[in-house]
Amino acid sequence: MWLKPDPCLLDAYIFPSDFNNKGAGFCGQDHLVFKPTQNVLLNKAYTVSCSLSQLCSFTSLSINDDIVRPSTLVAKTYIADNTHTKTVKCIVKTIVGSSAKTMKVIVLYPPQNLSCSPKKRLLFENDYLEISAKVSSNPASEIFVRGRNDKKYLPNKVFVEGSTSKAVFKIKSTPNMTGLYECVAVWNRKKSTTTSKSFNISVIYPPTNITCVAKKVFALENEYLEFTSETSSNPLSEVVLIGNNNKTYAPYYTKVDGSTLNAFFKMNASLSMTGWYKCNALWKFGNSVISSSPLHVTVRYPPKNISCASTKVLVLENEYLEFTCETSSNPLSEIILFGTNNKTYFPYYTKMDGLTLKAFFKMNARLNMTGWYTCNALWKFGNSNITSNPLHITVGSKYY
Repeated sequence: MWLKPDPCLLDAYIFPSDFNNKGAGFCGQDHLVFKPTQNVLLNKAYTVSCSLSQLCSFTSLSINDDIVRPSTLVAKTYIADNTHTKTVKCIVKTIVGSSAKTMKVIVLYPPQNLSCSPKKRLLFENDYLEISAKVSSNPASEIFVRGRNDKKYLPNKVFVEGSTSKAVFKIKSTPNMTGLYECVAVWNRKKSTTTSKSFNISVIYPPTNITCVAKKVFALENEYLEFTSETSSNPLSEVVLIGNNNKTYAPYYTKVDGSTLNAFFKMNASLSMTGWYKCNALWKFGNSVISSSPLHVTVRYPPKNISCASTKVLVLENEYLEFTCETSSNPLSEIILFGTNNKTYFPYYTKMDGLTLKAFFKMNARLNMTGWYTCNALWKFGNSNITSNPLHITVGSKYY
């Protein structure tokens, strides 16, 4: 008798006797009901079950040949491991052959083995910071770079190969970018993150400006002159103060905040220190020097002595009495002449030579002008007055 094909079979035929007597054919692939969990989390348990959709002739039912049962239902529990993808096969065997159905079980896992590699760690200003990052996860993760002050940088290019994500970053360097950097992989399925080891990036740049501030621009002799300077560069610059006559002063104290250097100067004010001052930043890496705007400082000091001289100490009536007074101070003093009976005379002419002032007096001699004369210097800034040694003048009569 001819064999009649059974639509339930892939590779088998139904014997007429079984078909007529049992009303059913042999089990095939289409009879299998496969119920695996396709996406499972790493290290979690999952169960695969295999059953028959209807009664048909079979000898055994198995999963991956691990469990063989003469039953219409078979199940097995697995632990999702780091193989990431597992192929599970459900097999039904009959007396004339076997049929199978397969399915891949995909293991979902968070970011693993995150690498983060900068091409260069030492950069010049306006150079490019290039970073390559790679991470494995399923599904793929997003990668970004976290820099100084938690600034977030997104990749320029992203490549995904299977469960591996690759990201390429290209960031233009600026002076404020020196600091620690790290790569971060974000797994959106569970909103979990993984962070790489951090690395330091240093951006080299010369000083572009420097400030120079004096605590006081007017100081009394023997007081302190104090200056503060600030500049920024990487590596740090050497800061000096250039004073009057190009004299160089080194700071007594410096303070570093990142790539910013503050330098402090302090010295006793002396008479010769009046003049222009500036702060210089010396960047040895590139032999670059910049200077601050000049700053004028005045050291004030009162007159310490005053001289008094006359062309004649004996004159005749109606001749001219002439005196010259000289003193030095900063600011300049006012000079007056005290004569007999404390009469006050003011100069008819003054001459300045730096911080030295000369005052000239000239008056007609009278008989009552015989007596002692002194030059007085009045320093209004500190209400300081000094007097010269007295000088005696005798006025004689023409008719004696």
